[in-house]
Amino acid sequence: MKLKSPQLYLSIPFCNDAYLYIRKNACSNFKRLIVETSEIQKPKQETALHFANSRYRISSVRHLRNRRVLCVVREPIGRIHSAFLNQFIQKLDVPGNNIRKQADESLSKPVVEATADDFFRDVVMARSDVDLHFLPQVKHMADVPHEIWPLERLHDRASEAWGDEIADRFFKSHVNYTSNINRIEGDYRSASIGELAQMLSEGVFPTIRSLLGDETHEGLRRMYMDDTSLHERSLEA
Repeated sequence: MKLKSPQLYLSIPFCNDAYLYIRKNACSNFKRLIVETSEIQKPKQETALHFANSRYRISSVRHLRNRRVLCVVREPIGRIHSAFLNQFIQKLDVPGNNIRKQADESLSKPVVEATADDFFRDVVMARSDVDLHFLPQVKHMADVPHEIWPLERLHDRASEAWGDEIADRFFKSHVNYTSNINRIEGDYRSASIGELAQMLSEGVFPTIRSLLGDETHEGLRRMYMDDTSLHERSLEA
């Protein structure tokens, strides 16, 4: 059976393992791992994802057989908050941003005047073709056994799989992680996207619970229920 989007599985160059690419789940760390351990030199003008996709993509389920298939999972509400901050607010004016395009199409008011609650209700929860940064993690998975690594224990799992040298080199810190942003509590449900962009430029950003009404928060909890269960099970393993 042929694998198709969003089922993006990549071979790890130095071993027989396969990796399931899920955006916002340490994918930048894995792209760097693939690029820097490959025997093929990445052209300077080529992105790491294009390089990995064009040379290490696994095309069918049968090519996942007899491999260890790795899947990094993350607490889902934290994942979509990170995507909202990093891939939408931070890139609000970047040409070609698919999330901005979807927001323009789906919101009933100009994007900069909408709230986070509007965005999550009318874009993330409403669109069947929601951008992959917000697609539930379980919907990326093919029907094959996976070894599940919780994001919180990524370095430890990498060390167990490939040794301390690889783990320390590629997984000691989170690439593109937004932990340097000061998360603030309060009632920011009425804050506009434009105001949130200004706050982010100043190094602060509200927690997701501070941004959403109860109904939208509960809707997201239901939308990502399977992701929550998968993540919780991974922590128990």
